[in-house]
Amino acid sequence: MPLVSRRAFVGLGAAGLATLWLPRRPRAAPAAATVKRLLLLHAGGGMRSTALFNAGVAPQWNPFGILASTDKDSTGAPLLAPGVAWGVGKALVGDATPIKLAQWGGATLPLVSQIADRITVLGAVDHDPTASAGDDNHYSATIRMCTGQQNGLNGLLTILSKELDGAPLAPTIVGGAGPIGASVYGAGAGDLARYRPIYLNGPTDFRYPRTAGAAADPGYVAAAEAALDADVTASRPLALGGRAASFIIAKKLGLKYGAVLAHDALRILYLPAASLGMTVAGAPLTNAMLGEPFGVASGPPPPGFQTDGFWGGPTALAIRLLQLGAPA
Repeated sequence: MPLVSRRAFVGLGAAGLATLWLPRRPRAAPAAATVKRLLLLHAGGGMRSTALFNAGVAPQWNPFGILASTDKDSTGAPLLAPGVAWGVGKALVGDATPIKLAQWGGATLPLVSQIADRITVLGAVDHDPTASAGDDNHYSATIRMCTGQQNGLNGLLTILSKELDGAPLAPTIVGGAGPIGASVYGAGAGDLARYRPIYLNGPTDFRYPRTAGAAADPGYVAAAEAALDADVTASRPLALGGRAASFIIAKKLGLKYGAVLAHDALRILYLPAASLGMTVAGAPLTNAMLGEPFGVASGPPPPGFQTDGFWGGPTALAIRLLQLGAPA
């Protein structure tokens, strides 16, 4: 395992917890209408769940060790929350120094281990490349995780998008391109192709101000465009007609959500004062405040600021999208 920052380990820990989906072991589902939003943090290979969530194993599987109730952070406070039943690995705490949040009036962000009593680990699975059975390939394992099947064609978020058709904003994927990235959650074949989630590269997609697209076009323009789209689809061979229709649907999604994606709160890296929602204290939740716990600095970072260029920006952007109506 490569050496990474404490903040990156925090991200890895959350990722491993959030993306574990084991359809062969069904569990009782929450009551209807109780789940409003879903956030998945996808780790595209390279991490070991045993070192994070099931740390009480042999040293060859977790050379970092497991946290004990007697361990302290750099301020002398307990590193491990009381009553935790799952094995919290030392890899989750890094330098054991809580982060002070300047934008939040000096509040302290606890370490993962210090809130471990509020985290449930439903399961922790790993693969052993030397085993005679089991999936030891990141590519096929990604398909299993993102689709729920060995050779699945439809990603979890695509299926969810179909079930939630008509939501204020479609399920959205932020970053994670490639064959082992989060984009596989948006795979869709056949009729489900039209329900593929929106894909955004990350916060840098919002570097420049944007308008609401063609949302305000007059009726005759929309009618003419629809007729052109129909002609394009009809002129393609049968084998390509479905693909053309999928492109047209993607274009319509972009126009429909143009106003949402033009919201200044999505310009996390570029407009520190832009706000959306309120804190529990009743203050506007600005981009600077939202970004700080994730290691995202809007504008020049303050002295000593720890920047997370891998997990932070996409996660903060995902939170904003949930606020704007994305179901997942």
